[in-house]
Amino acid sequence: MTQMLDSYMPQMHLYMRVHEIKKCYLSVIFGNTWDFVVVDYSHDYWQKIHNEVWSFWCMVRDGIEPDTYSAKKINWTGVNINGLVARDANQDNEFVNLAHDFVNTSHTAKTHEVIKKELRSMVQDNEREVFCDLLTIKRDKRGACRISINEGAA
Repeated sequence: MTQMLDSYMPQMHLYMRVHEIKKCYLSVIFGNTWDFVVVDYSHDYWQKIHNEVWSFWCMVRDGIEPDTYSAKKINWTGVNINGLVARDANQDNEFVNLAHDFVNTSHTAKTHEVIKKELRSMVQDNEREVFCDLLTIKRDKRGACRISINEGAA
């Protein structure tokens, strides 16, 4: 849908501007499925694309082939789509810092889950508790194995 919005956002804004309406629907068929979004008119976005739209119209009027025209992609993240906007957080230091931490620890988190599953699988059906100096695995009444780190081990 994002690619469709990239292609049709200027045209939808032109139609909304000409007809003085505040919203329009973009409905798309993708093979055997379909989807739609509600696009709100954005005066700020219209101001950004107005010159591009006018240049394109002049090319149509003057019979200039569109392949000689290199359209600029104009950022439409501030346009409400289904009542929501997108926000570029590249200038938000806290967000970017946490994003780096998330990416850098995702492998560790996956590894942790694999190890946890493997540790639980090592508890035999007849064992209520398996332990070592670092941790303890206890089976509860329902049969679920709980892992706890021993005090002083961390």
